[in-house]
Amino acid sequence: TMGFDTWEREEDGIEVFHKHNREKVVDVLTRNKRQLANAFREWQSEHNDQEVMGLDQWCEVLTSTLDLPLPWANLEPILVPQEFWIVPPGQPKLLKFAEWLQSFEVSVVGHSSKSGVAVDKLYKHADMIARMFVYFDKDCDGMLSSSEWNQGCDWLNSQLAPEDAIMEQQELFTVLDHDQSGTIDLNEFMEAFRITDADPE
Repeated sequence: TMGFDTWEREEDGIEVFHKHNREKVVDVLTRNKRQLANAFREWQSEHNDQEVMGLDQWCEVLTSTLDLPLPWANLEPILVPQEFWIVPPGQPKLLKFAEWLQSFEVSVVGHSSKSGVAVDKLYKHADMIARMFVYFDKDCDGMLSSSEWNQGCDWLNSQLAPEDAIMEQQELFTVLDHDQSGTIDLNEFMEAFRITDADPE
């Protein structure tokens, strides 16, 4: 359901998967950053507040939280740069998981502010917001006015869990209104987000 190319042949190897699917994996991790953060904190509380975990434990958290049985151990080299690993002499390496997860950020193209909770929420529900455009674009001009945007966000919030509600509606409208025309263009919205992460390459 996530649209990943099938991992079928061993000879395809990590390079082929990297080429076709890394962006999709990063997208999933970024959209679910909050859930992953909660899962890592829960694991931490169950393990004496440890700030590092082993590779197997990292794989278990990703699989259980995302419900996505990808070969995480094989994907680790393309998802986790060496800077996030601690390698004790003669022992398995340990991941600074909180720092690694924090490296995944969403920013709005043309805007200087970093990720932030509001932008993260907006990106997480970008597909739903795109559908919202069609419904709330009353004059069918491909644009949303400030009032249409606020109506759409109110509707969206009624569909979301309270912790995902988009409360900074006017601030986000201003950020997405690149040309300060007083409207948001659907195409501009869909191209507005840029994901940054610590790519090992």
